[in-house]
Amino acid sequence: MAVNFGKMLYICKHFGKKFTSNKGNLPRCGVVPKFPDLEIIALSLTVESLSIDSENLLFSKLNSDYKTDFPHLISRRQYNDRRKYLFSLTEKLIITGLYRKVTVPLKTVITAAINCMLHTDQTCSVLIPPTGFFMKILSLFI
Repeated sequence: MAVNFGKMLYICKHFGKKFTSNKGNLPRCGVVPKFPDLEIIALSLTVESLSIDSENLLFSKLNSDYKTDFPHLISRRQYNDRRKYLFSLTEKLIITGLYRKVTVPLKTVITAAINCMLHTDQTCSVLIPPTGFFMKILSLFI
């Protein structure tokens, strides 16, 4: 999990530069947290990508198996509060990284839609994979 977290943190830092301070936090008054905002987001995205549904399981694993990898780990309550507070920044990072304007020939879209309809009885969406830098980063997880 620590390796995946490191990769996700790298992605968050790359796309979060213009939204956060040099320490990885949103600008706000008060004490600078020891566990930066970008690390909260990276941990949240890592947990989702690893399909860990239970926060109880997550924090018990972090506190037992990964204590040295996360020396400034916060409590579960603080994690939840800050994750809710950072939801808009998480959305901005995802939108910045994943959704880019891509020009695709109409023939490609129609072919994909026809193939999809032939293989299922349901309505389907045509998704265009991300390109460029973010695609290279995503290939690290595959």
